[in-house]
Amino acid sequence: MSAHKRTTALGAMMVSGGVSLAVSTAVHAQQQQVLQIPETVVTSRAREEALRDVPISLSLVSGDMIDATGIENLEDLAGMVPNFSVTQDPVGDKINIRGIFTSEVPSLEQSVSTFVDGVNRGRGTQSRLQFLDLERVEVLRGPQGTLFGKNTVGGALNLTTRKPTTQLSGSFQGAYEPELEETSIAGFLSGPLTDSLRGRLAYAGSDQREGYVDNRFYGDGEPTGEDYSVRGTLEWDVSAMTLLRVRAEYQDFQVDGQPFGLRTAGPLAPILRPFGVQGGSLTNTAIGQTPGSPLDIGSSGTMDGNSREFALTFKQEYSSGASLEVVGALSGLDFKRQIDADFSPLDLAGFEDTEDYEQTSFSLRFLSADKGRVRYVAGLYYQQVDLKLDALNSFNPTAAVPVLDPLCRAAGLTPDDALLLTLASVNFMGITPNDVGAQLARAGNAAAVESCVTYGAILALPQPVSRLNSLDQDGEATAIYGQADFDITNNLQFTLGVRYTVEDKEARQSVVGTNFGTRVPNRDPALEQSLLTFLEAVPHDFSKDQLHRRENKVTYSASLQWAVTDSLNTYVSASSGFKAGGFNIGALGASVALAEFDPEEVMSYELGAKTSLFNGRAQLNAAYFFTEIDDLQVAQFTGDSSFIVQNAAEAEVQGLELDARFRVTKNLGVTAAAAYTDFEFTSFRTAGCTLQQLQALRQSAYDQGAAQLADGNLANDAAARATQLLGSFQTLQSCSALGLNDLKGRPAEQVPDVTAQLGVDYHLEFGRGSFAIDTIAEVVWNDSMFRQTDLDPTTKSGSFAKANLSLSFYRPGRPWTLMLIGRNIFDKQTFSYANDAPLLDNVRQQIIDKPRTVKLQLQYDFQ
Repeated sequence: MSAHKRTTALGAMMVSGGVSLAVSTAVHAQQQQVLQIPETVVTSRAREEALRDVPISLSLVSGDMIDATGIENLEDLAGMVPNFSVTQDPVGDKINIRGIFTSEVPSLEQSVSTFVDGVNRGRGTQSRLQFLDLERVEVLRGPQGTLFGKNTVGGALNLTTRKPTTQLSGSFQGAYEPELEETSIAGFLSGPLTDSLRGRLAYAGSDQREGYVDNRFYGDGEPTGEDYSVRGTLEWDVSAMTLLRVRAEYQDFQVDGQPFGLRTAGPLAPILRPFGVQGGSLTNTAIGQTPGSPLDIGSSGTMDGNSREFALTFKQEYSSGASLEVVGALSGLDFKRQIDADFSPLDLAGFEDTEDYEQTSFSLRFLSADKGRVRYVAGLYYQQVDLKLDALNSFNPTAAVPVLDPLCRAAGLTPDDALLLTLASVNFMGITPNDVGAQLARAGNAAAVESCVTYGAILALPQPVSRLNSLDQDGEATAIYGQADFDITNNLQFTLGVRYTVEDKEARQSVVGTNFGTRVPNRDPALEQSLLTFLEAVPHDFSKDQLHRRENKVTYSASLQWAVTDSLNTYVSASSGFKAGGFNIGALGASVALAEFDPEEVMSYELGAKTSLFNGRAQLNAAYFFTEIDDLQVAQFTGDSSFIVQNAAEAEVQGLELDARFRVTKNLGVTAAAAYTDFEFTSFRTAGCTLQQLQALRQSAYDQGAAQLADGNLANDAAARATQLLGSFQTLQSCSALGLNDLKGRPAEQVPDVTAQLGVDYHLEFGRGSFAIDTIAEVVWNDSMFRQTDLDPTTKSGSFAKANLSLSFYRPGRPWTLMLIGRNIFDKQTFSYANDAPLLDNVRQQIIDKPRTVKLQLQYDFQ
């Protein structure tokens, strides 16, 4: 955030490094230097090196670009980087690189790891944290299984913070966004405290008082919220060769209301009609609970979290050029979320979860001198984690009566008929399927029977019920690794890295019925029956003696680089990675096996080229990748109130990534990027069924029973009635087990085939150089993609493009800058997530993306 650092804008955003070329005259050289794309330094392989020398598909966004374009967090950043996305969902955020990401269950490890100054941030929720005083963000694609602290299968995000300066400098920003009534401030103060001690204090905060989704139940816009962050950094030159750095950081965020809506309303349509809300709306909802209800939270959802981190870094340089770096860190996250889980105006379902995460990590790394024909890195890594999760699901069955009663009556059935159907489905008091033949005949179809059986269960067991899932997990990871670069010739380099990791985990996982809307256990038999009927659960308590696992893995990376010319660098690489197994907080059955899942393993190959053209004025980079995924960890929604985790799939991902920059003139730059991704399941027979497939299965069984009855064989009447009745009550789990949604050959959710970006930056001076305007404009295009795991076509989003624009007005040499920052300036309305809503068929939820925002910002810099 220093004064008027002219960002070669999008040209500097994903720079792959320029190459300086010798020319015949000094004048010509100076002219060419002005037009050359500047060299960019990254630390993705532990030491500082030019990005063009790194045999990895890597995108880089500078801190100056983050400031100039108003990027606030990882979700904003993802819109500017090919093959990288961050999407919200009601349970947890998904960080996605090349189609590889972590599913909704919070006890799963991250597929894409985030590191801040070398410290791992192990929770997906931390992606919501706002950016604070960053020097750069590196997006590394593919498994990074050698040098980074924690195992990764999809990629890594390497965030580097700005460090204390040797001269006094500072900055202050104040901004306002009128549509969302958002006020934000940010700034830093940096400089020397003594001759050998420097400090830097950075802060940021925002307060958004208006939402962009009109919640007509509460008559208010959602979401609103506030957050703030503060970081202090001290650097002490213990000696000319020894540095000690201390970094302490605290971030807090609160959100009231969530951008939830209904993709399809189904049987809720009559309930929504008085609010003027329809399924599929990207502007309004009617989500809420009756004030005073035990489930009422005053909005569609709330979040409250804080993250803290303390890191101590010791760096020792040696006269030989070698160095030693030691990083010790303590970090943690406390998080609470509440959701109106029926996504409707009914007082039907609520969800509340909490998370307490504590992490201790230690890293020791030795780097040889960056010279000679052989260079190497060797290190140790240790991480200890305490993770406590709980999730409270609450269900008030009687709230569904206004929906189910009309469905049953429309089928010609009364509440007494519904109760009789339910009793027959469990053979209660000798009531058989044949005793409900008249009711089945009047119902006419499986959907009516299923709704009426649910209605009857409510009449039989009407009491509200709550279920508390808990997970208390301890984990340790220890790794030893090494990587060496060998210069075979002046133009040919071979790199080999190996890492050995040991991970230990043990956990206590439990499910218990509780008093409605509370965490107070209740062992009443009637409650436990309701728990099984409505919330799928068998109460249990698995101890740490029952849930424990140890994994030993060797991962490696290898690459061969060939500098064909001074302006063309090519490489081929192979790398492996794994994501540890673990335990599912959402496990509901009494079997220990249902609570555990195995590791996921990835093998990736890459072929790439990085080029410098037109004497350094242009760059063109390309990478082809092929990835194999084994034992993919998949979380599948059960259709009622939980997720099943299984190693259910294998997949192959291949694609092509291109990015280019061109400095047209000293004042005009153009950048373009595109990615093609072909994600294909090679095995996934037991994927969860779509709602359409489940309904077809139910109807097939119902029709089978009707056909048997039509044969007139009275001896088979009871069996035929049973086929009709029980077939109508098939579940997503049984449908999945039958393999009716075999996804072999199909793509994954949240993976568009093509993404592309085009940007322009332009510098204009006027008034004889007294004034200047910097313009940064970009368009980002995404192909259509599925938004739900089962690839339900109803939840597929169409292709779309969004445009961003940033204008900076200032007087060269003066400390003030006035900025206008617009994102999604043409107000494209989109949704980024969809899934079946709990408990009611034909109801699907969605998460609505931000509309257009335009922020006016004033910045003052001094040094």
